[in-house]
Amino acid sequence: MCLRERVMGFKFLGIEELKEELFKDHPVWVLYEGPEQDEEISGWGVDLDQAWNAKNENQENEYYFPYLGTQEPTLVRGTKVYCSVQTSGGKKLTGLLIGGFAFSVFALGEQFSFNRNMPDLGAAASAELCLTVGESEDSVFPLSFVPEAKCFSGKSTIHGKYW
Repeated sequence: MCLRERVMGFKFLGIEELKEELFKDHPVWVLYEGPEQDEEISGWGVDLDQAWNAKNENQENEYYFPYLGTQEPTLVRGTKVYCSVQTSGGKKLTGLLIGGFAFSVFALGEQFSFNRNMPDLGAAASAELCLTVGESEDSVFPLSFVPEAKCFSGKSTIHGKYW
């Protein structure tokens, strides 16, 4: 998809609207934190007024936008990066790196979320993920993440058990 097509389809979306299919077209989504981001977004050729008018309201009043830049964005709390994921046993999955401290894995249409600051959440998500993929924790973890976005070319990271 060329930049012009990506700009034409630019939308602000609530977190509940960010489904795996969207990440296949736009592998990086960033939380809109305020007007300091407007200059960069406008620099991609996006009509901000049109994009804001097209949004669906959400309870949190938080909106994500597809990152159209060519430089590697900062991995902050509101940055979600689509990745190919491989289990330690070699099973191929997909997932997200979320900021520098959280990640999620997609398997059989479900999303399993992990956050290093919440070990109880990780233990529960791990049990559910392992049950879904039919593998033990030892054959799932550590997980290897390789970002799909070209701006992260050559980068990867590993997330092991932290609970």
